[in-house]
Amino acid sequence: METFWQIWHCELLEITGTEKLKVGQVVLGLLILLLGMLLSSVISRMAGRRNLNPTAAAVAQKVAYYVLVVAVLFTTLFMLKIPITAFAFLGGAIAIGVGFGTQQIMNNFICGCVLIAERPVRIGDLIEIGDSRGNMEFIGARCTRVRRTDGVDLLVPNSVLL
Repeated sequence: METFWQIWHCELLEITGTEKLKVGQVVLGLLILLLGMLLSSVISRMAGRRNLNPTAAAVAQKVAYYVLVVAVLFTTLFMLKIPITAFAFLGGAIAIGVGFGTQQIMNNFICGCVLIAERPVRIGDLIEIGDSRGNMEFIGARCTRVRRTDGVDLLVPNSVLL
């Protein structure tokens, strides 16, 4: 048991001059992050079950999920006593990598946000894309599911719909 506590209190790295990150803090942080993600999923589903039309329910569910995930992430960093400023340089480098590496994914994500916010098309609408005609089934963050008149589901990138 003594070995467990030695590992639990083992210092991994120095965050600031006085704060040190320990194995136990990382384990607790990961558990909080995991439980927070599960709780965010459950709460966002409950937000989507309100007596709303399907499009508004989908919007409520997505907004609730993303807000809760960000809140869980910041809470975990706060509990680990990791300052957010520690990620400034890393965040810039990642943003450049994401920008160059995933332009189309980000394009579809932004178009999905526009579709959800402006609602030019709604769940249940009959639309025509190329040679296919069908009903909107689900508007996702990156793509939209359209059920053709013959019963086949199509996944259409949001940039195509916009």
